[in-house]
Amino acid sequence: MRLLAPRRGPRPLVESLTTWNTVCFVAQQQQLPDEARVIRGGFSNLGSLRKNARRHYARFGYYALSVFTLPDASIEEIAAEADLPNDVIRPSTVGALRKRGFNPVPKGRPAHAEVRLSDDSVATINRFRGAFEPTQPNPALQGGSNA
Repeated sequence: MRLLAPRRGPRPLVESLTTWNTVCFVAQQQQLPDEARVIRGGFSNLGSLRKNARRHYARFGYYALSVFTLPDASIEEIAAEADLPNDVIRPSTVGALRKRGFNPVPKGRPAHAEVRLSDDSVATINRFRGAFEPTQPNPALQGGSNA
């Protein structure tokens, strides 16, 4: 794959996706830096996280949760790129997740990463939740849902 040259103005969707797929491929080969900021939309309560992990398992055959991250980006930049509808976010870092045994891997849409879980137990979900700071307003929007 070749990286696309920068251009002025909005990129066509296909070009943007090609660039992001390249970033995902490279990121999967080279881990995200520990200092990279990570966000998750909403309050991240135990029940909703278990429900999301189980939904992922039913669809893909393994437990995982979504987060959003970009190397060398601020929380505000990640929130803008992620376009989350939640009124609040919970920030963290890649390093904080790794210290608890989780490794975010870029996957899918831009800024999206997947964190695989060994299971959906209360202990595993609480370990994941413990990597995040308290909620703060989503800097990317004026209103939305708290799911």
